[in-house]
Amino acid sequence: ALMLLTFSALAPWTLIAPTYSLPVRYADESAIPNLTHIDFDGQAELVGYSLPQKSILPGQDLDLTVYWRALTVMSEDFSVYVRVLDADGDVVARWDAFPGAGLYPTRLWQPGEVIADQYRVRVSPDARSPGVGSVLVGLFRRVPNENLVARSPQGAEVTPIIARIKIAGTPDVQIENPVLFG
Repeated sequence: ALMLLTFSALAPWTLIAPTYSLPVRYADESAIPNLTHIDFDGQAELVGYSLPQKSILPGQDLDLTVYWRALTVMSEDFSVYVRVLDADGDVVARWDAFPGAGLYPTRLWQPGEVIADQYRVRVSPDARSPGVGSVLVGLFRRVPNENLVARSPQGAEVTPIIARIKIAGTPDVQIENPVLFG
C-alpha cells in the first residue's frame, strides 16, 4: 500500500508533467548546432537543427531537433512538416504536427525567441536502401493546405533541405543462377 501511495503521489510530477512541458527556448542562437537560416514567408526562421544519426535503417525512427525563431508576431498557427526522401526523391518518412507537440502554437511565439522542437519520424520499412536521402523541414498552413515559401538568407526561393542522411541496408539483389556448395 505504501508503494502505491508513493507512486500515485509522484506520478503527476515525474510522468505526466514532462509530457506537457513546453519546448526549450533560447534567447539567441549561440548554442544552436548546424545553423541553416531558412526564412519562411517572413514569419519564422529555421535557425538550425540537430540530427544525432548520420545513418538509418528502413523501419527505424529518425530523431530530429529543429530550432525555430519567430521573426514577427504571428496571427495564425502554422504546422511543421518533416519529410525524409530517398535517393530517388521518393518520400520514405513523413511527419506533420503543430510545434511543441501541439502545446506551443506559433501564435504564442515571441519575436526573436528560439525554440527547440523535437520530432521522431519513422522511416518506411520499404525504403529503398542503401542510398543517401534528404531531410526536409518546413512550415505550412492547414487551411488552405499550402507550404510557406522557404528562402535562403540571400532571399532566393529554396527547397528546405536541412541534411543528408544515409539510408543503410543491403540491396535487394536477386542472383539468377546461384551455385550451392555442399
